Amino acid sequence: MIRLTIPGRPITKKNSQAIIINRRTNRPMVIPSKAYREYEEAALWHLKSYRGETIKYPVNVCARYWMPNRRGKPDLLGLEEATADILEAAGIVED
Repeated sequence: MIRLTIPGRPITKKNSQAIIINRRTNRPMVIPSKAYREYEEAALWHLKSYRGETIKYPVNVCARYWMPNRRGKPDLLGLEEATADILEAAGIVED
């Protein structure tokens, strides 16, 4: 069993997305919020300590989220999606 901890208040990827204009194509595109990008960057920094091989087979992930308060309580599916994307970006699991 592998145990990983991502410190900080979890942020969902799809809340408060920003719309920007792609300078190359001059078309609008949706990007994650600044709060999510900062959370992802901090999470990836903490996950650098993982020294195992990339997991390339189906796994069960048990994620526990602690929130400092009930203000701005995010939805569970959004948190799980953000966690999965971060684990993939860190090279811990393969898509």
